[in-house]
Amino acid sequence: MDQEKAILLAKEGHESAFRQIFHDYGKKIYTLAYRYTRSREDAEDIMQETFIRAFRNIKKLNYENRAAFAGWLNRICINCTLSHLRKNNTWKPSRMKSISDMNPEPRVHSTSPAGYTEKQNRLEFIKEAIGKLSPRQRIMLDMRFFQGMKMHEIAEQLCCSESNVKTQIHRSMGRLRKHLHVIMGES
Repeated sequence: MDQEKAILLAKEGHESAFRQIFHDYGKKIYTLAYRYTRSREDAEDIMQETFIRAFRNIKKLNYENRAAFAGWLNRICINCTLSHLRKNNTWKPSRMKSISDMNPEPRVHSTSPAGYTEKQNRLEFIKEAIGKLSPRQRIMLDMRFFQGMKMHEIAEQLCCSESNVKTQIHRSMGRLRKHLHVIMGES
């Protein structure tokens, strides 16, 4: 059964069609949840909660096309992730991918142990600073700077205004700068 037909049948209450949707989109939703939690168990819980909410609300969905459906499902996943992170306070800097791995610039390898230690300390400071942000702000920064999403795309995914996204990212960057200046001893 093709995806479009499965979505339309699921809206009418066909459980086999919804199972097909789970089969088609499950891995994508799991990957999205894992990206923000860095925990297999949490990502599985969020994926299950996402599909439970989708199953409960699919009849209300104003279906336009598969892309709109995927966006709707992603929004549910992001909202479930935010709720999970707030409720469990499970985000830990150690779970986050290394900032240097996310940086598209070429890596410079230091030959001295002191240079390596300094780099590691700076990465820890950055992780600590990011940890001071709210889950929603961390997700917005990730969407903007690491996924390369445009402001209107982030706003659409998070069901808020574009000006809200701009404000939150601006505030987040300010908090990061302030925190990094304090912990790195810069003026």
